[in-house]
Amino acid sequence: KVTSTLLTDLKKAAAVLGVNDLILKSDGTTVTLVVTDKKSPTSNTFSRIVEAESDGTSYEMNFKMENLKILDGNYDVQVSSKGISHFNNADVDLEYFIALEPDSKYNV
Repeated sequence: KVTSTLLTDLKKAAAVLGVNDLILKSDGTTVTLVVTDKKSPTSNTFSRIVEAESDGTSYEMNFKMENLKILDGNYDVQVSSKGISHFNNADVDLEYFIALEPDSKYNV
């Protein structure tokens, strides 16, 4: 679940930090959204935990912030290991399918 507030915070952080990568990552127990620059290991980051417990699967699903041009709202998000994500608005009848970046990793 991604709330409207979280989505706004992620967009603002990306603009302030001057970065364009959004990573949905799980270490098997915690799912986190991170705004960063993947090409720079010393890049400033902004992160938020979106789920305290996970199913034990570890992954790093990468998005470009420029691809997340979606209307504000609360979204139920599903991400596939096949490279696609599904954003379904919880408030109105609206959904988006957004491609993941090719360097996304599943079961890392």
